[in-house]
Amino acid sequence: MLCAKNQIDDINCVLRKHALFDEAYQNNFSLVVSNRTYNKEKYGGNNGELFFGLNKANLNLQKLIGICLEEIEKDMAYDDVAIRELRKVHDVWSQFTKKGNQFLTYDPAEALIKGFELIRFPFYDRLDEKIVVKNAFVDLVPEEVKSMIRICLIIPDDQVMRFLDQFLCMVSDNRQYYYFIDRIEIAKSGFFRVNDDVFPTFNININPYFLTNVRHPVIDEMLHTIKLLAGDSPSKGDVYPYYKEIWKNVLLCQGFKNYKKFLVLVKAIDRVYDIETDFAFRLV
Repeated sequence: MLCAKNQIDDINCVLRKHALFDEAYQNNFSLVVSNRTYNKEKYGGNNGELFFGLNKANLNLQKLIGICLEEIEKDMAYDDVAIRELRKVHDVWSQFTKKGNQFLTYDPAEALIKGFELIRFPFYDRLDEKIVVKNAFVDLVPEEVKSMIRICLIIPDDQVMRFLDQFLCMVSDNRQYYYFIDRIEIAKSGFFRVNDDVFPTFNININPYFLTNVRHPVIDEMLHTIKLLAGDSPSKGDVYPYYKEIWKNVLLCQGFKNYKKFLVLVKAIDRVYDIETDFAFRLV
């Protein structure tokens, strides 16, 4: 999904005014604004050092599902049409992987596993037999990915520039906040939903190498200030799983939604996140 050129230009105009963050760049469904003091190869992007383990776990799952497909193709008990459709989905997954975009691989992974269930292929038995594949989503993913604090807002598109400007003014006046902020992710104009999945409009990621405690006083102070800045912006009335609602349009979580969805897919989320918080926060 390409973003309207004027949106990224408007964001960059606000950024230049404050000179705290680098110019925005596109990343899947959002525009990303990075703290200019940080090494973006280390802290940002799907191919950054932080995400190496998650990408490897993703590849392991893809290989296991490919092996399952080969098993099904050799078994005369399964419908040929269904098998061909599953193979097409797996090919789509492979194309995403070749392009280096692991973020988009969840949908084909979910579709394949649901497809296995429809034809009564015991995929989860195979996953239990290859427990290393499931464990990889827990063991290979670093604590910085699991525990990254994200402050998220649901605000109308026409208020994003106003909020960004006011937020950067606040950060400029309170440099301790700037020190902790890794990057800001802003949903592309008109975008907050893919299929039935909804996304916040504005995400503030806290640098996980500096702070991962959601109860830290700095997080409390930032949340209080952000609530004041966000004001009474109406929410869209959607449900946001894996987040804790702090205010009607302000959410808080640890970790990334896409990662949590993969954990649910391999039935391992309760090994990483606390069910009592709707998996918003890490297990203590």
